[in-house]
Amino acid sequence: MSIAKHFLRSIELLSDLAHPERLAHFYPTSKSLRILHAVMSTESSASTMVIASYGTGKSLAAGIAGLLVRNELSSQSILAPVVDRISVFEPVFAARMRERMGSARQGQVIVLSGHVPQLAAALLGLGADERCSMSEALAKLSQSTQGRDRLAIIWDEFGRHLEALIANGASHELADVQQLAEWVVRQSDTPATLTLLLHQGILAYADRLNQSARQGWRKVEGRFESIRLIDDSRELYELIASLVSEARVGVFGGGDSLKEAKQALAHGWFEAFEGAPEQLGVVLEKARPLTPAALRTLPLLTARLAQNERSIFSFLHQAELSKPVGLEELYLYFSEAMRMDTGLGGTYRRWLETESARSTAEDDFEREILAAACLLGLGVGGERRRLTSSALVAAFDASARAEVKRRVQKLIARKLLLHRKRNDDISVWHGADVDLRARLDEEKGRAESSFELVAFLETNHPAPVIRPAACYVESGVVRFFAPHYVTANALLVPAAQFEFTQLRPGEDGRILYVVVESKEELDAVQALVVSQEPMPSGVIVVLPRQPLVLTDAALEVHCLLRMREDRELLGLDPLVLAELNELLMVAREHFELQMAHLCEPQSEWSQW
Repeated sequence: MSIAKHFLRSIELLSDLAHPERLAHFYPTSKSLRILHAVMSTESSASTMVIASYGTGKSLAAGIAGLLVRNELSSQSILAPVVDRISVFEPVFAARMRERMGSARQGQVIVLSGHVPQLAAALLGLGADERCSMSEALAKLSQSTQGRDRLAIIWDEFGRHLEALIANGASHELADVQQLAEWVVRQSDTPATLTLLLHQGILAYADRLNQSARQGWRKVEGRFESIRLIDDSRELYELIASLVSEARVGVFGGGDSLKEAKQALAHGWFEAFEGAPEQLGVVLEKARPLTPAALRTLPLLTARLAQNERSIFSFLHQAELSKPVGLEELYLYFSEAMRMDTGLGGTYRRWLETESARSTAEDDFEREILAAACLLGLGVGGERRRLTSSALVAAFDASARAEVKRRVQKLIARKLLLHRKRNDDISVWHGADVDLRARLDEEKGRAESSFELVAFLETNHPAPVIRPAACYVESGVVRFFAPHYVTANALLVPAAQFEFTQLRPGEDGRILYVVVESKEELDAVQALVVSQEPMPSGVIVVLPRQPLVLTDAALEVHCLLRMREDRELLGLDPLVLAELNELLMVAREHFELQMAHLCEPQSEWSQW
């Protein structure tokens, strides 16, 4: 069997939208039509996040929607058969599209892709060196849409933009996206939409940001309606089963696949096969040695952890298919990904609870039960699923279920599992479940007024000494430039400038690392340095090229260190210390990245 090459081509919206024939192979599904609705938004203006893994066709669907918005004559022959296909799913929507195509109405489409360093300029199609403020750009954008019946902004591969903001220590620049989203939903004269295409939610990219930055990103995420396209279709389960049947070693049989299928459907598994137990039974038989629970959980787990289909295939490639593969094998394979999923709603807390329980389990069988309870209780979007006791038992082979029931009761008695009998819900025991993020906010509120940034930096991140090795080699003389931190506000006080710039005995010079946290401060210090009265000889002023968010980053590290010394807090839950250490690690990484923008002499982020 051969597959036409255009079906294998990935779409790059920035270039392909100008060539409608490259989108002609679009075949709509009920899920992909949600993307067309988001971009077209025939009801009102809207800002939407489309979250889906690689290969789900989100860019292709957004491209078709872009062609419909533009409604150019050159794309009519491509759109006509696509609209015919859409009529099978949504005849009313298809009729609207046909009516639009027969009209003279045209809209404007702006396509962004990946990291966009200057968002305001990109919206207006300006060059990389041209700059303007977001307010100016949005005002000009309003004028440019006159004569158009709608505006659609599609941002493909938006996750790369988020990754770049984090890597560059510029997480605060996400505020520009928030401003754009708020502008879009206010448009009434010319309806507008902003559609972000990414592989995971905004907060899932924020695992390397500290608490305050994550809260800022959470507010931005709240400006968008979220569309999650999770692929748990029949086709995917059938594909997994086919791959397993071709790769497995030996013959696996003996189980009653139809009975297993009916039990799985009774527990709410494999919703795509609802009402078709015979077809599910065939899939379960082909998927052996994957247990039904493992087959059902695999695509849902990869979706939760923001992996793509390649993660499924990677797991199958490394799995030992000569023996049963169950939830224990899934847990071990994805354990590190769960540990790293520290964002709001992430799996880190569940992983930590499970690891704590597994460390006190009596044997491998109990550890497997705990792993099963963890995975079966994970929801797709950050929530926890209800797990009945019968569903937990059904995750194991029929021959072991009597022993599983007995062991589950023992784990409940030892408080390693928690059973809420009223609604029959089993979960891994989570102790006091202390909300450390709320406690951190309270601690920061108490410490903020008395926090001294420079004192903290001198203690926890001493200003680096630059050793002029070349000078020593050439002249044999050792020079010493004393490093000091100073805030922009302190340096701008005329009476204090002498104190900071006056050389002390034994100093050949001074390096002043200036903490700048706003554009106004940066402009003022730059003006001071290049003024008619320059700094004294031997004084080097180091400035970041962009304002830093340093006080908040340092305050968070300071407060976490204090919380880690709070014995009363640590005594509330055995997991508190481990979670504090994880929060502190993330906060330190965020803080160190901000400091690198100021202190590294070879950094493109600072100016000397």
